[in-house]
Amino acid sequence: MFPPDFEERVAAFEVGSGETAPEVGLYYNSFAEGFLHGFSVINTILSAYERSIARRFDVNLSGGGDMAAPGETGRNFLASILPMFLLVLIYHAAIASATEAITGEKERGTLSTILITPITPMELAVGKIFGLSVQSFLCGLSGALGILLSLPRFIASLNARLNMEQELPSVLRLDAINISHYGIWDIAMLVMVLLSCSLFIVMLIAIVSIHAKTAKEAQMILSPMVI
Repeated sequence: MFPPDFEERVAAFEVGSGETAPEVGLYYNSFAEGFLHGFSVINTILSAYERSIARRFDVNLSGGGDMAAPGETGRNFLASILPMFLLVLIYHAAIASATEAITGEKERGTLSTILITPITPMELAVGKIFGLSVQSFLCGLSGALGILLSLPRFIASLNARLNMEQELPSVLRLDAINISHYGIWDIAMLVMVLLSCSLFIVMLIAIVSIHAKTAKEAQMILSPMVI
């Protein structure tokens, strides 16, 4: 957005006069498709033009900027990395415990001792899957808390680094992660997702562990499945 009399004001402006330079407002939406390419191209053109006329105008000095909702970039960043980290944490926790609790007991011969106790095979399977799911869920929950508590510091250091790199556009800066944006319903849904993922992953690992002869064999089969 250029002022109506932009060219006249630029020609009349004198650097060092103490007057306010003409300002160009560059607006963008950081969630629009291809926004970064368009922003970079236009910002490069304006910067080159500004240097060619001895910096007689400013860009986004008092206006312009991102039209996205406040805090949206931080929430989008969190939503893009949190699922991956949580699934990896849950999966590796389930591999370590489920293979030992199923294949390990079968390998050591203790599973046969459990089978002669007055419980049905269904009760044994449900008990093992439920217990392992709770353990994996707690691992995922602790991982979620760790990520949420460490991200604000990480984002602050990342923004500081971007501010030091003059060639990088400031549009890359991330909003601070504000956990207060998430209500009780959002947290409850996250807990439900963690529970369902833990149950599904443990059941998948249990099926492989039952057919594996040793715990090492089960872990070798399950390791590529994390992909």
